[in-house]
This record gives sequence, C-alpha cells and structure tokens, in this order.
Amino acid sequence: SLTNTDAEAEPIAKVLTTFADIKGLAWAMSNHDISRLATRWGKDRTRIAALLATTMPGACFLYQGDEIGMTDGPGIDPPYDAAGRDAYRHPMQWTKFGGFSDGAPWLPMINPERLNVETQHNDGHSLLNLYRNLLRIRPSLNGPLTDIEVDGSLLTYRRRDHSIAINFGSE
Repeated sequence: SLTNTDAEAEPIAKVLTTFADIKGLAWAMSNHDISRLATRWGKDRTRIAALLATTMPGACFLYQGDEIGMTDGPGIDPPYDAAGRDAYRHPMQWTKFGGFSDGAPWLPMINPERLNVETQHNDGHSLLNLYRNLLRIRPSLNGPLTDIEVDGSLLTYRRRDHSIAINFGSE
C-alpha cells in the first residue's frame, strides 16, 4: 500500500502496477494510525504526494492536515493513545490560532502560526491550492492506470487521454 511505501519512483511504480487492474480501489497515503505524510515523505515531497494521490483512479482519501503539509507533533504525557499514535492525531490547523472552536483541543496544536488553512488559502502557490487545483481537474481523468514506467527518478503513467509525469528527483 502507499501508506508504507518509500517516496521513490520505483517502489511507487511497483504498488501502482500491482493494483492497477483492480476496480474500485480507495487510495490512502496517510491516516490517524501512522506517521503523517509530510513527516514520512518529507516536506519537500508533499507536492509529489498531492499529484500522485489525486491522479490515480478510484477514491482518493486525504487525512486531515495532509492538504496543508502538517507533520507529526509531540505526544503528551501521559499519552491518550496506548498504542503511541498521539503524534499523528493533532487537530487540524484552520487559522494561525489553531481551530474553529473556542474549546481546548485534546492534543495541542503543532505550529498553527506558520502552517494553517487560512494562510494557505490566500497563497496561490500553497500546497492547499495545489490540492484544490488538482481536485478540480480530477473529474477529467478517467480510465485505468496504464503504461506505468520508471526512468530513474521519473514515474510516468497514463489515464486514458492524460499522461502524468512525477519527478521524485531533485532535478
């Protein structure tokens, strides 16, 4: 699955190839039980994850905070979750003050003054707006994943009339 795959072209291509012919898949790259996407893949690869998540067929699930690049936060002592997952479950950061409620969150905010929906909403180059743009064009992507190929750090695939190229490298 993509939740435990390295952020490199070859391993991602193997997952896509394995599941390409299965109808009705639901793709998730993150959830409340594992380290957040921006922590696992790195902040510099969150845009790659956005492109990948939104261009595959089937349902696309985004864990709250992925769309703004939230990372894991500190846990608390004593932990709420006996399995040690508090670091992945910090509340969504809507404004520079945190949430949309006057109530106290059950886990503290991580860094809402720097990373929040309100700030990214007005930034045309933000991760949030990249997701919004990709989700707008998502309905035009139809058909199965085909022609999955890797050339070094470049992953390419087709969705009928659309070619998708994702560069996992630094060039």
